[in-house]
Amino acid sequence: MVRKMRKSKLFTTLSVVALLSASLTSIGYADGLKLKQGDQGPQVLEAEQLLHKLGWYVEVDTKYDRYTVRAVKKFQQKHGIRVTGVIDNATMNRLKQEGAAYDSAIGKPVPTPQPSKPTPEKPVVVQPPVVKPPVVQPPVVQPPVVNPAPVTPGNTGITLSAEEQQMIELMNQERAKSGLQSVKPNAKLMELARLKAKDMVDNHYFSHNSPTYGSPFKMMQSGGVAYKKAAENIAGNRSVAAAHLALMNSEGHRANIMTKEFNQVGIGIVPGGPYGTMYVQMFIQQ
Repeated sequence: MVRKMRKSKLFTTLSVVALLSASLTSIGYADGLKLKQGDQGPQVLEAEQLLHKLGWYVEVDTKYDRYTVRAVKKFQQKHGIRVTGVIDNATMNRLKQEGAAYDSAIGKPVPTPQPSKPTPEKPVVVQPPVVKPPVVQPPVVQPPVVNPAPVTPGNTGITLSAEEQQMIELMNQERAKSGLQSVKPNAKLMELARLKAKDMVDNHYFSHNSPTYGSPFKMMQSGGVAYKKAAENIAGNRSVAAAHLALMNSEGHRANIMTKEFNQVGIGIVPGGPYGTMYVQMFIQQ
C-alpha cells in the first residue's frame, strides 16, 4: 500500500514486497492440507516464501500470523479461490504454479520436482533461510501542493548508466501500454536518487527515511527540486529486470510508476547491501 504525506503529517500503510533469490524446496502435502493462523513449521515456511516471491507482504519466519492470513486472502481473491485465509491444497497448488511462472518470466531455472521421500522416524527440522531475500520497500507518495514553487524543466542532457537507462525504458514501456506520456530524467532528481541509493548501502539501512537526508520529500526540497506532486520507490534486488518486475507486481509501487501526472524521474542504482543492489526511483510532476 502507499504511504502518503500532506505537508507535515505522514500516513503510512505497510505493504512490503519481497522477491526470494534462492530457489524453493518442494514439500509433500497430504490431501487434506489446512494451514491456518497459529500454525508453524516447514509447510508454513514454503507458503510464506512463495507469497513473498509473488509480491505479497508476509514475514518469512515459519509462523502463520495475521500478515500471512491477509496475504493469503488477497492471493485467493485475485486467483478466484474461495477466500478463507487458510491454505488448502488448491491454494498451495496455485501458489506453486504462480511461483514457477514467475521464475520462468525472469529466466530463473525452475527446480525439477522430485519424488517425495518416505517420512523419517525423527521429524525433520527446517530452519528459515539465512540469506535475506531481495525486498521492495512500501512506496511514498506526496500529494499535490496547493501553491507550488516555480519549477524548472528537467535537464534532458544527462549522462545515464546502462542500468539507469534500462530502468527508465522499462517504466516507459509500461506507461506506453496505458497511453501515458514517458517520464524523462531530471538532472537534480538523478543526483538525489543516486545519493539516496549510496546512503542506504553505506549506512546499512533500507528505508524511505534516511538518517542522513530525512524523508525523500525533505531531500528533494533541500536539493532544490520543486514539484506539484512527488513519490519514491525503493527496492533491493539482483538485477534491473527483477527489481522492475517486483515493483510492477506491487500495487502501490506500480501506481507510482503508472501515475499519469508524473513526467520527471530520478534513478539511483548502487551495488551493495544485503540484496545485491539498491534501487531508488524518485518521481515528480512539474
